[in-house]
Amino acid sequence: MMITRKQMTTGVSLTTFVVAGIASLVYYQYYYIPTVNRKPHVPQSILAPPSATNVAILQGSSLESQKENFFPKEVRVSLGSDNKVIWKNNDSTYHSVTSDTDHVDPINGKFDSTTTIGLVPPGQTYSFTFTEAGTYHYHCVPHPWMTGTVTVLAEHD
Repeated sequence: MMITRKQMTTGVSLTTFVVAGIASLVYYQYYYIPTVNRKPHVPQSILAPPSATNVAILQGSSLESQKENFFPKEVRVSLGSDNKVIWKNNDSTYHSVTSDTDHVDPINGKFDSTTTIGLVPPGQTYSFTFTEAGTYHYHCVPHPWMTGTVTVLAEHD
């Protein structure tokens, strides 16, 4: 039996397609996915700081006429010292702590209580550990007049 030119071309094309497919799968499985999912190395002192910073959600914060909602409204923390912030809801209604910019921390994910615990119930807390220096503005989704800022300083600042 003689192989025609058309059969030869078809065989070569099919072999090339199979090899390219296998190479793509190997690249995706062993290089692309591990690279995308790799988290940066962060010192343990930043991941588990020795102290935390507390912010209170004040009673009556759901009322737009109340000017003080998050207390303190602006906090400054330092990486490796007190970069874990805990918000306690002292109000009688549910609130959120939600990034104004949809900030996603490379270690701890999205800075938004609604993506992890939902709205913070009365008497409960939401905590977030910041792992990068920067200024993070946030608000309450159901009560957008409630705003605050966390400024995170580098370890040496």
